[in-house]
Amino acid sequence: MKITAIVMAGGKGTRMRSLGEKPLVKVGRMEMFRRVVSALEGSRQIDEVVIASSLHTPNTTREAENLGLQVIITPGVGYVEDLRYALNRLGVEHALVINSDLPFINVSIIDKVCDRYERSRKPALTVTTKIAKIRELGFEPTYGQQGLSPVGINMMRGPLIGDDEMDQEIFVIEDALPLINVDTPEDVLRAERLLKIFEAKISN
Repeated sequence: MKITAIVMAGGKGTRMRSLGEKPLVKVGRMEMFRRVVSALEGSRQIDEVVIASSLHTPNTTREAENLGLQVIITPGVGYVEDLRYALNRLGVEHALVINSDLPFINVSIIDKVCDRYERSRKPALTVTTKIAKIRELGFEPTYGQQGLSPVGINMMRGPLIGDDEMDQEIFVIEDALPLINVDTPEDVLRAERLLKIFEAKISN
């Protein structure tokens, strides 16, 4: 099964504007979108990585192109609309769609998500984690229900995007840290602190 990863990096990012374009905000010494790309490129499941940017994120477009990444400039009118545009342009059969604001995402999680999607045999999969786990790390989910929060990672059959009746699997991952979304300058500070703790544990 060939899987194309689409990194959504074209939103307005209004809550992060004081720090510049959201995908280029650094956690540690690396921009968030580059951390996401690194995890995707390390996965045994991902065949190609595409950056979906827009006129809202011209510097992200330039940086991605400088790195030799494939870029699609979407209309920048909304998440679903931009995703549909990217999928139609790419003509992919299976897509992993991921937000650019997941600085702790890792190869292991990407592989687990792809494996679960393939085993489920459903046309779509949404990755969630427990709201309580997110709050334990000092973050507040943007939305959620029944104790679960979507984290901005989805898999789907490309031709079915926008189908309201699309059957989907809900994949709950217990470890919330790799799934933390960084949405605000305050979140960046929290993520920096977590990164320092994580790096200190590795060095010891």
